[in-house]
Amino acid sequence: ALFMHKPVGSSNELNKAGLHAELDLLTQGNGFAQSFKLRASAAGVKVPDLKYNAENAFIGTIDSSLAARPLPIDDMAVESNEECSLLFDTFLVIPLLQTKGVFTERKFSGNTQTGDNTDYIGEVVDAFAHHVLEETSRTFMLADIQGVVGPDRSITLFDPQAHSSTGDSGEWDQGNEVIEKFCKEHHCNNVCRKLLLTSLREQQVENLSTRHSLTYIMDQ
Repeated sequence: ALFMHKPVGSSNELNKAGLHAELDLLTQGNGFAQSFKLRASAAGVKVPDLKYNAENAFIGTIDSSLAARPLPIDDMAVESNEECSLLFDTFLVIPLLQTKGVFTERKFSGNTQTGDNTDYIGEVVDAFAHHVLEETSRTFMLADIQGVVGPDRSITLFDPQAHSSTGDSGEWDQGNEVIEKFCKEHHCNNVCRKLLLTSLREQQVENLSTRHSLTYIMDQ
């Protein structure tokens, strides 16, 4: 599958930056998926195969003179222009996923909506999101988690977004505010407990107490 930004509100530079950010996140997400499986193995917990659709993904460029020029925003024909394959000179290529038949496409959380899934596959993904936060000491979280579940319950995630303490993972990044929101709203499920993940709410209380103590010392 070949990906580019839609023409309205975008440009060559925005398209290029966005696609590079997405490829970076796909790669990072796959790294976190590997560490999640290692954690499960160490805890003696068998979880479905989980990965991001990053294998063989790459960024490509073409001669800019061959790219279709996006039409003006107020042009009524802009929708038809979106059907062109090459709107800009940079594109992202990712393996095409099967989403029909015995494969099910699912959305597990939103960009700022915390996942609260109640079935086993959903609990695994929610625990994965928790794992990423713990792995990064609450400085990075994956968001808008969605993917395809196979007949063997394998999970292939795609189109990642994230929030980080530095706020620079991509145009979707809303920083610490959303990370703190997740920590408040996430309810540890059976998979979290089996993997011995630390309660994010308890960590919040501890961090808040530490900040209050430091403030008191500074005031004195």
